[in-house]
Amino acid sequence: MQRSSTAGVKHLFSIATLTAILLSGACTSSNSLLSPEDEKEAANRCTDPQNPYNEGTGHYAGYEWAEERIRQ
Repeated sequence: MQRSSTAGVKHLFSIATLTAILLSGACTSSNSLLSPEDEKEAANRCTDPQNPYNEGTGHYAGYEWAEERIRQ
């Protein structure tokens, strides 16, 4: 009985390890596959985020404050 339990744990560990390896590769950036021209085009399309809150509200002021702090 002990043998089948150990084999089950080894099997489960193998599956978990394989899953972790596959997921770590799936979460990497694919930007390295872009040509230099495509990278320039993607950079040109990238814009800074805009304040989504209505001017005069506390949320708007907080967003502006945080934005200033990041740029310092």
